[in-house]
Amino acid sequence: MAKASASKKAASKRTVSKNVEINNVRIGIDWRSVYLYAVSLITLMVCLFSLVSAVRNGILIGYPDSSFVDVNATAAAKLSQIDLNRRNSIMNLVNDLTTLVIAGPIYRYHWRRTQKA
Repeated sequence: MAKASASKKAASKRTVSKNVEINNVRIGIDWRSVYLYAVSLITLMVCLFSLVSAVRNGILIGYPDSSFVDVNATAAAKLSQIDLNRRNSIMNLVNDLTTLVIAGPIYRYHWRRTQKA
C-alpha cells in the first residue's frame, strides 16, 4: 500500500506541458536548438554570398567592365567610365569584406553553441 501511494505521488508531481519529459527523453520542439541552427544557417549563407561577391569585385578591380560606355563616346569618356567602375568595385569589395568580418564571428559563435547543446 505504501508503494502504491508513493508511486501515485511521483506520478502526480510530473507536470504536463508542451515539452514533456519522460525517462529523460524530451518530446516536443527544442526552440533553443531551432534558433541556434537557424541563425547559423542564415549567417553562413550571408558569409558565402559576401565571399562570392568579394571575389567577383576583386576580379572587376583588375579587369573593369566598360560595358556601360556609349559607343560614340570619346576615349577620355571611356577611361572615365572605367575608372568609375573600378572605384565602384573597390567600394563594393570593402562592403563585402565588412559583411564577412561581421557575419563570420556571429556564425562561429552560434555554431559552437549548437555543438555544445
